[in-house]
Amino acid sequence: MYEVVATVTAKTCPTLTGSEVARWIENVIKPTVVHTKETSIDDGTSSGRAESFYSRKTVFCGRTFSFNSSAGYYHEGFSRVPFEGTILNIE
Repeated sequence: MYEVVATVTAKTCPTLTGSEVARWIENVIKPTVVHTKETSIDDGTSSGRAESFYSRKTVFCGRTFSFNSSAGYYHEGFSRVPFEGTILNIE
């Protein structure tokens, strides 16, 4: 995450460090995260569950960022397969 934030803010914050990005995420982004929904899927051949989260838009080093995440699992045969992903939106 640091590399992406540092790259898109290089002109406005050329000396940005990884610890500054980590503090911003912990102190500004994480407190704004909202749990939007939990979804269950069962179509007869597979089943699973997913949860979605998002953060409010936040300005950092002259750019606007927001995060959208989802995590969950699905069943593949007799296996339970976890998944997760995060989308970083940058304006």
